[in-house]
Amino acid sequence: MQALRSAAACAALAAGMGAADAQTIGAAVAPARTDDAFRYRATALGEAPRGVRDRDHDLAIALQRRTTRMGATPSWSARGETGTLSYDVRARSRVTAMRVEDRFAIADGLTAGIGWRGYKVSNRNANATMAGADRLAAHDWFLPQASLAYRAGADLTLSLGYRETLRAFEGAGSVGAMGLTRAGFDTLRATLRPEQSRQVRLDGQWTVHDVNLSFGGFHVDARDALGFAGRSYMPVNSGAVALSGMSGAIEHQLTPRLAWSARYRRARGHSLVAGALREDELVIGGAWRDGAWRATVAARRAVALSSGAWASAPAARIEAGVEYDVAPVAGRPLRLSARLTDPSRLASVRLMEDTGAVRAADRARAVMVGATMAW
Repeated sequence: MQALRSAAACAALAAGMGAADAQTIGAAVAPARTDDAFRYRATALGEAPRGVRDRDHDLAIALQRRTTRMGATPSWSARGETGTLSYDVRARSRVTAMRVEDRFAIADGLTAGIGWRGYKVSNRNANATMAGADRLAAHDWFLPQASLAYRAGADLTLSLGYRETLRAFEGAGSVGAMGLTRAGFDTLRATLRPEQSRQVRLDGQWTVHDVNLSFGGFHVDARDALGFAGRSYMPVNSGAVALSGMSGAIEHQLTPRLAWSARYRRARGHSLVAGALREDELVIGGAWRDGAWRATVAARRAVALSSGAWASAPAARIEAGVEYDVAPVAGRPLRLSARLTDPSRLASVRLMEDTGAVRAADRARAVMVGATMAW
């Protein structure tokens, strides 16, 4: 017999003058199992984890599309002999992502996963010189990935993973059309390449009472590393980059309301353009929760020795956020939030991302206010 469980989710995001709409479709298919060696737990949106029948395999299939449009630019229309012609000249970005993964138990405490991901990133009306014809796009529908996870005991978990990724420029919908000449945009479109990388990670997690320790190592080889020229939103390739590093973190729950954490990251490598890369980062953070209120703060200190596209890593950064759960509206929960963000610009952080897209807006300091409601 086979059991079929499916879940569908829809999320929306608005930032600045752009608006985004997303659609996610996921499914998990698994045959039943008669022994108790492997317990499958499914988590649905808005529900607590719940146990179901044991499974041999968990097959996850997901498809997502996110569209962002620059809302400040009106559509164009003109009246002619054959009627009214109209064209949407608003800059638009779209990311389509897919994932297929099969997870299965090999032995007691040992689980494996294998599958692939795919991405397509497109920008319409990316330049101001010619509506409709100014497109930037890239895609790769087969990016393999594999993983092993081993639970050595009740408190220790080890994992090993490999994946290939693609990241392409996505910015027309959030920052608007570029102001290049027609010849300049044609040159950019002919020379800009999506970033492709191979990543290997080894991670471990150990929990002792109220203390959680995590450690790991990583290696990444990237081709046509993608960044931005200086502090602009103009995408540029920075050639091949190879990085190896390690990280360690500790989290401690001091009281039911208060927790603190510390994390250290160290990476060494080489870039075809920037030469030797050396990065060190220390992060100290805290979290507080009381009833409907939650607050977090993190201070980061980084030392990065590099040049070129990797030179824009500030030495110190602070991020903070606060959330409040309002009484349910029409029976549905509502959460209000405010965040101060200052994303990391370190190469070892940026190259390990698996988002499919590179956006200049994600590299900028920002104050974000949001409201989340479950439907």
